[in-house]
Amino acid sequence: MIFRLARLQIRSHRLRTGFVAVAVMLTTVLYMTVISFAYCAVDSVQLSKMLAFTSDVHALIVDTGYSISGEALREEIQSAPEVSETFLAAYAPVHWEEPAEANSIRQGFGMAFVDREGILPHHFMTMTEGRFPQRLDDIMLCREAFPTLSIGDQVRFFIISAYTPEPMVRERTYTVSGFYHSDADSPPPAVALYGENVAEELELSVMMNFHSSFGIEQRLDAVLKRLSQWEIPGDERRTQINQAYVGADLGNVLQPGNVLLILLVIGVLFFAAFLLIYNVYSIALTQDMRAFGLLKVIGMTHWQMKKLTLVQTGLIACGALPVGLLLGYFIGFKLLSPIFMSMSGEVLPYRFSPIIALLSGGLTLFTLFFSALRPLARIKKMTPIQSVSAEPENKAPKKEKRREAPASPLALAMSGLRRSRGRMLVTSLSAMVSVLLFVIVGGLTDIMVDVERVGMFDVELGLWDGDRDGLIPKELTKISKFVAVEPDILDSLAGSDNVEETRLLRFQQIDADITPGLAEEIRDFMTGSEYDFVRKEYQHILDTGSVKAAVLSLPDELCREIIVSQEDRLKPAYYDGEELYDGRHVFCVSSERDEQAVDMNLRLSSGDALSSDNLSKDYRVIHLELPSGLWTALGKICGRLTANSAGVEEMFFLLPESVFEREFPDAPAFTVLVNAKEGRSDALLEEVQALTEGRGVGSGDTSFEYLVGGKLTNMKALQERLRAIQLTGYSLCGIIFLIGLLNMVNSALTSTVLRRREFAMLETVGMTHAQLRRMLLYENSVGGLFGLVAFTVGSALSYALLAQIFDVKVSAISLPAVGILLLLFVVGWVTAELSFKAATNVSLTERVKWEE
Repeated sequence: MIFRLARLQIRSHRLRTGFVAVAVMLTTVLYMTVISFAYCAVDSVQLSKMLAFTSDVHALIVDTGYSISGEALREEIQSAPEVSETFLAAYAPVHWEEPAEANSIRQGFGMAFVDREGILPHHFMTMTEGRFPQRLDDIMLCREAFPTLSIGDQVRFFIISAYTPEPMVRERTYTVSGFYHSDADSPPPAVALYGENVAEELELSVMMNFHSSFGIEQRLDAVLKRLSQWEIPGDERRTQINQAYVGADLGNVLQPGNVLLILLVIGVLFFAAFLLIYNVYSIALTQDMRAFGLLKVIGMTHWQMKKLTLVQTGLIACGALPVGLLLGYFIGFKLLSPIFMSMSGEVLPYRFSPIIALLSGGLTLFTLFFSALRPLARIKKMTPIQSVSAEPENKAPKKEKRREAPASPLALAMSGLRRSRGRMLVTSLSAMVSVLLFVIVGGLTDIMVDVERVGMFDVELGLWDGDRDGLIPKELTKISKFVAVEPDILDSLAGSDNVEETRLLRFQQIDADITPGLAEEIRDFMTGSEYDFVRKEYQHILDTGSVKAAVLSLPDELCREIIVSQEDRLKPAYYDGEELYDGRHVFCVSSERDEQAVDMNLRLSSGDALSSDNLSKDYRVIHLELPSGLWTALGKICGRLTANSAGVEEMFFLLPESVFEREFPDAPAFTVLVNAKEGRSDALLEEVQALTEGRGVGSGDTSFEYLVGGKLTNMKALQERLRAIQLTGYSLCGIIFLIGLLNMVNSALTSTVLRRREFAMLETVGMTHAQLRRMLLYENSVGGLFGLVAFTVGSALSYALLAQIFDVKVSAISLPAVGILLLLFVVGWVTAELSFKAATNVSLTERVKWEE
């Protein structure tokens, strides 16, 4: 019976059902969009760590230190209640001469030996050709590492084992059975089957996944305790945890600040969605009051009424929720999430998860049922006679009841609004929330424009090594990474019609004499170091009495732009002294000290003398110890020092160009800073890109390619990020605004239907159609008026708070918010016209006789 009544109500109130269905779909899209953003942001961090870790397994245990074989160890770990799946894997550094092209790319940790095909997805590997190895002499290769080989070809490897009593190199020949692609940062170049011969030569790991990623440390401890009976006394037992999962532990995520932000966002979204659905059901209860009263008279209990509402709401959800989830997937995840993830300016990996849909659907259903059941509390307090009378309770103050309202459209509109304060408040809050969100997003966009540094120069031209590690012979790693821009490029820019001014950053390598104080610091560091190779390296510095260093030149007028402190990153301080220009001082730039570092930060202290056979005289040192050393010191002048920041030089010094040229008149330039003539920026950027396209310096593993940066390219990247912020922010605001508009329209049209007889009575006593239209216009403009208040207050508060917090100029007026504000008034006018037509679409006589 309840089910039949619910279906009858849905069929008899199609417009109301349509409003609820649309509200459910919009709410689902809203929730799914925001949850997609949050999930992708968290997942991208975790996935990036897993790609660096090269797998998504939770942890691994190395078989050394246990008396049982690797296979038996795996079976025992698999039987632990905490473990869901296990794999055997061994990794070995490899060297090969055939094919030669594999030596030119990054190869990660070397060849992988695995016991089954199921481990491939855990290494982010996807088979592209052929099949998984079936025999011990089969092998799969990474296609990017071996672009010229085919299935069936022979490949010869020299497998290096460092885990046997004597390091050994085993030559193996394999037949290529297939190729794969891996998304990991350092994929193994080859995968072969694990066999007993491998167990004798290589260290074996048991990789495991737990039933849950939370509390990984405790789960791993429980597994280790289970294995304690096979421990070999005195042997080291090694384990490793995938730190990506540790970082996703619930205890780390649920910090007070994160929880507060999550609750705030969910609260705003829930409030916006709740307003519409609650208002629809509240109005529906008023319309159906007599029907509920009659049901109550014939014996229906309050629980049965609640069940009727639940069934009716559930039927609507069954039709609207799947559509909302589908729209949310395409709008929230497929369309807006990639834009949201591009806001950082980097390409971040992320994946879809069923958790997004489950959370979105669950929150939508909670919002729907909570909003639908709230109005029923009113009818529970009413007697059957009050329910049957269908007369709304008048809660106006007594003084207002006795007061005679003046007969004017504005006074009648105000009187109507006062009689339905709850409905007016709900409708107005929808408008206020929408406008406030648009104001906030507009303010945050302004902050991005002011806070982001886009550089001092239009174009910065340098050289970059591409961060390629590769298999570079050790003797080549001693070559300095300082490389020079080629002279013909400098000549082309000097003679270009697009160039207004050019500044060169030059360098020269020197051997700087160490001071007695620095020598003492080196001895202290060597005493505390546990590494022989470190002690040998610094002993060489002490024996020679000098250290590799580089002197860089800056145009004199730019020396005042050197950052000397960055404790407050929004207000960095700049060098403003005159010592550099006297020709007797030099800046020594170093990174802040890290007591845990393997290497020490070599630097000369302020007041020390910089002495070198490469210099004509000694210079007095001014020392700068900064968070990122040279990068920080020149951060405002040029965005990146490209390839010239990680050579064999241990110390960096800065001299003004006028002094530097006297010391090193023929020094090469490592960075070119160029400003364009007015109106020629795009032409200059195109010219520089054409000059450097396909060019580089050096060859093979020591090659460097030209990198073009600066204000022009940074502004393009910044504009793309701003568009991403605006599109995602305004899309969310737009969905909430659409919910608010539906709320306004639904309230107005329903109110018109309920008050049709009232409007007819006003016409019988002399109200004209023009006055009725004006009265409805006043009533339906309340959303716009409250939006205007929200816009005024929100703009003032956001301007004051954001400008104070970030110390930047923020626009006091958000243009998108102004547009939304104007649209509120337009919608109010359109709603008033629709209400007028709904109130006058039948004759006056029929409306006077009309009963609710």
